[in-house]
Parts: sequence; C-alpha cells; structure tokens
Amino acid sequence: CGVVDGNGFSLRSTTGLRCRLLQIIQSKNIYIQGIILRDSCGWNTHILRSQFINIDNVKVINNSATPNSDGINPDSSQDVTIKNSFIFSGDDCIAVKSSDLLRIGSADVKNIHIENVLMWTIKSATKIGTETRASKMSNITFKNIDIIAADRALYIMVRDGALVKQIFWNNIYTQTIGGDTKEKIFLIRIENRFGRGKIQDIHITDWISENFSNNKSQINGLGFWNMVRRVQFKNICIQGKVRNSLKSAWIKTGFFTRDITITA
Repeated sequence: CGVVDGNGFSLRSTTGLRCRLLQIIQSKNIYIQGIILRDSCGWNTHILRSQFINIDNVKVINNSATPNSDGINPDSSQDVTIKNSFIFSGDDCIAVKSSDLLRIGSADVKNIHIENVLMWTIKSATKIGTETRASKMSNITFKNIDIIAADRALYIMVRDGALVKQIFWNNIYTQTIGGDTKEKIFLIRIENRFGRGKIQDIHITDWISENFSNNKSQINGLGFWNMVRRVQFKNICIQGKVRNSLKSAWIKTGFFTRDITITA
C-alpha cells in the first residue's frame, strides 16, 4: 500500500501550520482504500460538504504530540462510510461535525457509518461535535469499534445548535480510559457557543469496558428547551459485570435530562 507522509510534526513545530493531510471538499462518489496517511500537522482527513464517500482499510497514524491532529472528520456531509481501519491520533479519532468553514452555510449530517475500526488516542475516540451548526445531525452509527486507549470513549458535544438524534453505538470494546483531563467513558452534553441544540434518541448497546474511568460518566442538557432525551444503554459491561443501573455504571445525569435508561 502507498504512504502519504505530511511531515506534520516538523511543519507544525517550525511554521505553526495546521493544514489537512487529505481534504475532500464538495465531492461525490470518492473511494479510498489501502493507504497509510501519516503525520498530519492538523486534522488528518477532512470530508467537507461531500456525499457518498467510502474509506476502507486505511491506516491513520498521527503524532500524539501534535495538537488538533484529529483522525477522520466527516463534516457537513452525508452517506459516509469508514470501515476496516486503524486510527492513532493526538486528538479525536473520528469526530462527526457540521461546520461552516466554506462560509456558505452548514449542511445537515446524515447516514454516517463507522464500522470495524481500531482506535488509539489521548482525546476522544468516537465523537459528535464540537461543531454542530447544522439544523439536524442524524443516523450516525459506530459499530464494532475497539478502543485501545482514549480519554473519552463516547463523546457528544452539541455546542452550536443542531438537533442530534438517532445515534447508535453497537458492539464497542474499550481497554483504557484516561490520559487527558476529562477521563470518562461516556460524556454527553449541550453548551451554547453559537446556538442551543438538543440531543435525543441515543442508543448504546453491547458495550464492554475493561475498567471504570477515573471520573464519572456524565449526561447534561442546557435548559428545559435544550434537553438530552431518550438515551438507552443496553448490555453495558464494566469491569467484568453487566450494569443494570446508572448508579452501578457510574453515570451521572444532570437536571435537564429525561428518559435515560439502562437495561441488561
């Protein structure tokens, strides 16, 4: 397979550049397979306002000492598949976003499918946000994900508005949680930077974590009109035991949440 080496750590150290290694912009029907994308000086792979993008059997290897060196970020895009890949990054492994970097308005995000990916990071492994400028982000699936290490295994951050709904995590394994400041298995929250959003219909099924995180997992809304609703945990095994209550899973919920459930 071929190697694309961005020499990012050196570039970032000497010039301060934060350029992408691979950027797909306003494109359709792109298929990337069997390559190594190494050492970006910013986000490694950025999929912006694009549709029908397939990434298969790709290795993303960033320098963990390079800030903001995300792995693969689908951004304001639809019908994106990432599968059978490995991501090592100094920031989020995969962050599904909706930004307005082209200054033409954000686009809704839907039909994002991530499957059979091995991840290793000091930040978030599977993330939605932080940029959430779309009106809606929906039908996003993380399936068959193995996380060697991450500070947050699952992170939803709605900070710029957007209704985030119908999000699925299925068959996830995490080995080590920690390495940065938050140290949580699950973190779901709403803030207000450029808008007040909502989160609802989140499904987390068949999850194994070898150990508890140092800090409690948290779920927090922002207000009565900006709640986190209908988060369903099912078959969550932490430290060798299936957890049948939020308390036993060490998950703390804030006041602006409704219908947060966990079942065996």
